[in-house]
Amino acid sequence: MRASGGRNEEIKSSRPSKRGSRDGRAERSSGRTNARTRNMKTLRLLVFHICFPSPAYGFSSASIIPMWADLQSSLDRPLRKVYVDEIPSGDVNLDGTAELPILYRDKECICASSQTVWLAMECKNIDYITVLVSKEDDQRVPRVVWPDCDDDVATNSEHAIEILEQIQARYPDVYPPFYPKISAAVDASRCNIMRLPGVMPRNSDPKLMDLAPYLFREDGTKVLKSSHTVSLEEIEEMQEEYYLGSYLCGKDVTAADMGE
Repeated sequence: MRASGGRNEEIKSSRPSKRGSRDGRAERSSGRTNARTRNMKTLRLLVFHICFPSPAYGFSSASIIPMWADLQSSLDRPLRKVYVDEIPSGDVNLDGTAELPILYRDKECICASSQTVWLAMECKNIDYITVLVSKEDDQRVPRVVWPDCDDDVATNSEHAIEILEQIQARYPDVYPPFYPKISAAVDASRCNIMRLPGVMPRNSDPKLMDLAPYLFREDGTKVLKSSHTVSLEEIEEMQEEYYLGSYLCGKDVTAADMGE
């Protein structure tokens, strides 16, 4: 019996205790957690370096995150001048920017008409200056003051498409043409401009066209998803009429693509 008892004690002593087993599992679990943490850190660094490959873009190697000066130096043209509320008179007299067209648009950046004209100026790659004004203080936005035009007769926000006509008339040879001669019988760009309002969801609240265009009806209810689906289908049909490109009138962007 003693021998048997001794053997039992010997077997028990050779088995790991439950506490020791738990400690071992905890250590192994901790090791796996640490490994996952290291892998996640490595993955984050890899993604960061892929997203911000500073040497490839000519940014300073001293800093992975590019500075505004680095971004500006990588542009193919200098940034256009942007002022808030008004143009400093001294600046105009010093560098001659009074000879450039002046685009007045809303500083809140929610006016669809302002964005239409802004996009048109950028598409033509026109050299101009911008003045950001509050629409609460100045209701005549957007407007463009041309060098040979007084501010009092500048086109206002009710005629954004008319400003596009002015831009094309003043820069007829600058690509892209806003009103291309696709057909001798049909003015496709102007025709699509006239068609688009009827294609969009009807009975939309005009007061919300800047903040939430075509999302709410005049009675306050939401525009149904089916209405948007119908609008998209009709726009696709318009695109199919000139199928040789991705835009409404073919391969080049026109005034029809910039309409509100």
